[in-house]
Amino acid sequence: MKRLARIGSWIGPPIGMSIAYTVLALTSDTDNTGKAWMAIGFGFVLVLWLVFRIAVEGAGISRALALGDSDKLLAIADQQLARRPGDSRYLVYKALAHEMRGERAEAAAAIADARPENDPLALLAASVRVSLAADANDLAGARKLVDEQLEPLAARVDRRLQITSHHHAHIARARLFAAEGRTDEARAELRRVSDDIRAGAALRDRAKALAAKL
Repeated sequence: MKRLARIGSWIGPPIGMSIAYTVLALTSDTDNTGKAWMAIGFGFVLVLWLVFRIAVEGAGISRALALGDSDKLLAIADQQLARRPGDSRYLVYKALAHEMRGERAEAAAAIADARPENDPLALLAASVRVSLAADANDLAGARKLVDEQLEPLAARVDRRLQITSHHHAHIARARLFAAEGRTDEARAELRRVSDDIRAGAALRDRAKALAAKL
């Protein structure tokens, strides 16, 4: 039912607009040139509507990611993957949401097929992989991921523009440091999230909860 409602939300408005413009063209007192301009106007309105819909979806995932809202992040990722199976963006978001919820097997399954196409997304993916390896007590594997993937990506990703990716990288480093017994360094990484007002409340709370366990 939800799938039908979603499909309807995408095709209903364009159909409605096309009917309205058709009626307007047929009932208006204008020549073919005027009707042609109406058609151009309709095309312009349709493009604006599509851009708006795409922007709204993008804003939803960005907000869920910034806030650390794993439930919303997972819901959007599952919704998008139902339409576009194998989309690496949403596989990373799905894996991240599961990892934040402590669902390690589901996170590992999602991240296994992810092939991020840009550095900020790749940094998120590396953070998930490091956290999973550290939690599995695969310290050598986690350290290799940090040295070969996470740190080079973190150096390339602009902290001012992609702070959320860096927040998750801090948490991943903290997990590895904690597993290695480097408690002070783990706490320092977590403070870079919990003390940063740019991090969402849920993300700050997660960092504080992890710090409390050290």
